[in-house]
Amino acid sequence: MDPYYGIMIDPGTFRGIARKELSGHWPHVIIGVVIYYVFSSIIPEILLVFVPVGRQLVWMEPLQNYMQISYLTNLYTMFLSGTFLVGLHKFIMMFFRKKDIQNGYIFDGFSYYFKTFVMTVIIGIKVALWSLLFIIPGIVALYRYSQAYFILAETPSKSPFQCIEESKYLMANNKGKLFMLDLSFLALYLLASLVQIPSYYFNISGMPTLVVVIDAISYLVMAPVMAYAMTAHCAFFDVLTGHLVIDRRPYIPPTSNQ
Repeated sequence: MDPYYGIMIDPGTFRGIARKELSGHWPHVIIGVVIYYVFSSIIPEILLVFVPVGRQLVWMEPLQNYMQISYLTNLYTMFLSGTFLVGLHKFIMMFFRKKDIQNGYIFDGFSYYFKTFVMTVIIGIKVALWSLLFIIPGIVALYRYSQAYFILAETPSKSPFQCIEESKYLMANNKGKLFMLDLSFLALYLLASLVQIPSYYFNISGMPTLVVVIDAISYLVMAPVMAYAMTAHCAFFDVLTGHLVIDRRPYIPPTSNQ
């Protein structure tokens, strides 16, 4: 897709496509997303609460309270979060394109682990550097490289640098469209996140076990929203790459005399 051609499809169309594809498959896709949450979010919390190795209390000035951090949890997240994220993208892509729903795809990134790790680190550094200018450039960078995970999941033979550059190319005039798509899910995410509110109280009250339980429940509530949003994201990616053809108008840059 030529980067000077932007997607002219409203978020409601992508959400409609996602609902249509998920019809009759919601439970299976939600289970896959829950498995992703278990390995990407719940296990790190369990390590934080139940494994004392590398754990310490740190004073958080904005909260005016001590927060517990774990170097083991941080290492787990640093080395594995990108791998599971690529696996989630592979899982959603295979479901969306072929209705091939295998939870094993969540772990697919381990077969090309080094690439997932390097790509995650590079994207993280780029977004962090742009964020130093202000938060908005950081958000723009996040959307610029957002398709790299789908690209690597689709073609593992590509290098991390290729995936990042292709994402940059595809998103040249489409960052705003993806942002609007994400914004259309905001109310659902906020509603699902209400379950997590008590975990803050239990955290500052020194009851971390209850925090883990409540957070685990919140991920179960969040899973349907994530399944819905990720399926819409996959539709967006497939329109970008031409796998899914929907009537769209070309983006025409303004001329200098306009």
